[in-house]
Amino acid sequence: MEFEAKRKQAQAMASFPPLPEELLYLIRQDTVRMAEADEPNHNSSWDYAISPDGHHYFSACAESLDTYYLRLYEYLPDTNECKRILGLEDVAVIYPRAIRASKIHSSLSFLPDGKILFATHTTAAAPGHPRWMPFAYYDHPWEGFPGSNVLLYDPMTGKTEDLGIPVQRESIYGGQYEATTHSFYFFGYHRGHAYRFDLATRRVTDFGQATEFGTWRTIPGADGNLYGTTASGRLIRINIAKQCIEDVPYNFPFHAELINRGTNNKLMHYANHPDGGLYFTALSCKNILRYDYETGTVVSCVRLVPAVVDEMGMDGRCMGMAIDDHGVLWYLCEVLGLGALLCAWDPHGDAVPKSYGLLGARDRIFRASFGCFIRDDVLYANDTNRANTAHPAVLQVSLADLRAHDGEKTDLPHDPLFYLSMKDGYDRYLALTGRILTDDIGEELQTRAAMTRQRDSEAFRRTLPAHFDEKQRRRFYGDNAMNATHLPYTSCWAAKLWQEEGLYESTVCDVAFDAENNVTAVVRRRDGICEQVTLRAGAVLDRTVTDWTDPDPEVLAEKYRDIALPCRPERNHLAYASAECTLAGGTRLVGTRDSMLALVHPDGTIFSLGAVGPCGAVHAFAVSPDGQSAIGVSGDPDDLGVVFRFDLRTGLTLYGRIFFHHADMPGLIGASNEPHTVAWSEDGKSVAIGVRDRLACVYRFELA
Repeated sequence: MEFEAKRKQAQAMASFPPLPEELLYLIRQDTVRMAEADEPNHNSSWDYAISPDGHHYFSACAESLDTYYLRLYEYLPDTNECKRILGLEDVAVIYPRAIRASKIHSSLSFLPDGKILFATHTTAAAPGHPRWMPFAYYDHPWEGFPGSNVLLYDPMTGKTEDLGIPVQRESIYGGQYEATTHSFYFFGYHRGHAYRFDLATRRVTDFGQATEFGTWRTIPGADGNLYGTTASGRLIRINIAKQCIEDVPYNFPFHAELINRGTNNKLMHYANHPDGGLYFTALSCKNILRYDYETGTVVSCVRLVPAVVDEMGMDGRCMGMAIDDHGVLWYLCEVLGLGALLCAWDPHGDAVPKSYGLLGARDRIFRASFGCFIRDDVLYANDTNRANTAHPAVLQVSLADLRAHDGEKTDLPHDPLFYLSMKDGYDRYLALTGRILTDDIGEELQTRAAMTRQRDSEAFRRTLPAHFDEKQRRRFYGDNAMNATHLPYTSCWAAKLWQEEGLYESTVCDVAFDAENNVTAVVRRRDGICEQVTLRAGAVLDRTVTDWTDPDPEVLAEKYRDIALPCRPERNHLAYASAECTLAGGTRLVGTRDSMLALVHPDGTIFSLGAVGPCGAVHAFAVSPDGQSAIGVSGDPDDLGVVFRFDLRTGLTLYGRIFFHHADMPGLIGASNEPHTVAWSEDGKSVAIGVRDRLACVYRFELA
């Protein structure tokens, strides 16, 4: 009976039916060597890089329930050892209540003098928080994330220099050193801006919002420029000579199920090929793409997921890529929930990729990776997020050995986590090893149970938007888990005018609804000319040049100059009106330049409603058709921006930032940090929001 109970326990956790034999074999093991970092409480590694002189470095990171600080390791290929270099708490000033800097994430760079430059990132909660909450605590001075530190490690002396926090409260999520300007270029996770940190002058240049939110990679291009990507899947070029960011007009294809898992479609892994192309993949795309530096165009090349994976109805994505001396592209195809296959494809010789088997050692199958390199015909990769209780590891394998024995069947893995994925895994594992599957992963099962208890706790549930149902709650992970929008809506869309209409570096001055319930937007182009754009379902119906003059802010300020509007202590110099509207009964709702809100009654009396944000002006209101409510937008240009609602019956509700994330909604992923104008439809069902950042986006939400 005990055996049967354990079998049922294993089957309940499995997600795959019995798998075909060709998915069960390892790569040839004769030259495989793997080493683990002996780092308790660190289950992931989100950076791996090899220096010009051949030294290997990787990060050990904490995620999920763990609130620990990052580690930097060196991997020694000759002895197959992992050597710890530093822990963040030993080299940087940190505040104990803050959200933890738990990662180095794709920012390891090498300076000409041999020093290693990197930045901190976060995916670990602050002590006492029910989960990682970087946006919820963005403006919290004590329990938020203070901002990423940029650090410089000298391998010769073993000393680390903290260069400080270049952007307050921003987390660096992909950075690259560029030699001609002696600068570190990076993307911010929270706000999606691109930045340059000049190492000579220590000056920071903000190029403006470049993506919906952070991007994973800053890629050194073969043309001397750097490249990144938007969260929804589009290349961004940092033009080094012109010192600006530019759009590469191509939307990556995506697989809806991968997007709806709570991920995004950012560029994941890449390799510069001798044929002059940049080969790459995106997180929710099952194809290998190629960017041509000479023509500036992107094409889809080949399906990266082996046919047998598709036939089984399983999802796959690339988790590592490198090119060998023969021009063959090697990559890791992660079959989600199972393991990673090592695949190879010659862009100039193979119709489809071939799989060499599961990547890993006999007792440890790779799940995912964030670094794949080939040096002297040896492939190196780091293993990350294999399990909640598994430490990061680095693997090496001879490609010459794999080629010489191509097609030979090799060993079956003895990794219990691999068999836990399969409905017949319990029996397969027992027959192969003579051991009980659930007995060999007891610690992991305990951790999973603890995570389930945490997700079912009252504290965790209270962090979810109030309108979430049970189905949405179960999907509350990945990007959704820290990017939830609290504005209750049933559907929405984003018109990305910079992307679809070429209106780059333009701002939305005004939004409204026309007689047919379309959204109209006044957009000021970078040449100063204004256009009225008519939108339906995220698509442009019409564009017409129009006259537009921004309202003079001093006119409104003068109107309320003799009225004592609310202020924060010692900030009365900002207590000037910046937005107003009239509600039912003639009561006026007034916002100030310091995010304060007040009712001005017809008899002239003032009722203060307090603050709607940490800083910045209230920009605009839109009144409901019945006059009982108003939706407003507020925020500083360097803030995340706030959407809020005031109702004469229920009072003030803060919704926070603009965000949506769903494969079925036009725009795919929407996030803008400078909401500037808002309109409410005459039927009361929809709200439109326009933003003034350089990406010229317009949003429409169908209210729940």
